[in-house]
Amino acid sequence: MNDNSSESEPKTCPEGQYLNPSTNRCKKLETEAAQTECKEGYYRNPLTGRCKKVEEAATISDCPEGYERNPETNRCRKIQTNNASDYPVQEITEGTYDNPRVFIAVWALVALGAAVVIFILIQFRQELRKFFISRVIRRHR
Repeated sequence: MNDNSSESEPKTCPEGQYLNPSTNRCKKLETEAAQTECKEGYYRNPLTGRCKKVEEAATISDCPEGYERNPETNRCRKIQTNNASDYPVQEITEGTYDNPRVFIAVWALVALGAAVVIFILIQFRQELRKFFISRVIRRHR
């Protein structure tokens, strides 16, 4: 009737088992023979250590029409067609790719940008002059 006596004695496990210190329970010893034996038609997966059924190539059903078997995943995937016949090639004749509207729009943007730069230079000419002169004078001293 003394519970303290059972706690002070170390727990022993039967043959073929060991005491797990974190759970204080007995666990079976893993043996090589137990790991390598799987039923007939099964093999041991080295990543998980579990037995997995052997899939034969003859038992795999064919994919439906318009699908093909992916060799990496062994699943059916839709056949992607990207043929040149799907996108007919149009011959480019001399000058058909020039668009005068694009040409005018680009040059209008260039002219607008140049006008903005000139405006900024004229508007802040005194501040820019002082800034550059102070930099040049400091550098040469």
